[in-house]
Amino acid sequence: MSEGAANTSFREVFKLNGSAGADLFFVLGGYIVTAVLLQAFADEDSIEVMHYATKRIRRIGPACVFVVALVVVG
Repeated sequence: MSEGAANTSFREVFKLNGSAGADLFFVLGGYIVTAVLLQAFADEDSIEVMHYATKRIRRIGPACVFVVALVVVG
């Protein structure tokens, strides 16, 4: 069986299209966000939204700045 035939069969079996990657991203992202918030609630019996948002911005912010700089320069 050729590689092309194997890829075609896989796509037909799982009905993959261009949105499959986006769907997977949002499902996994939602799962991770929910798990983090539930763990915070279990630890402290409350969820501090500003604390959560600040942590996400501090983690994702540098990568966003880097990508924007690449786009502006390139």
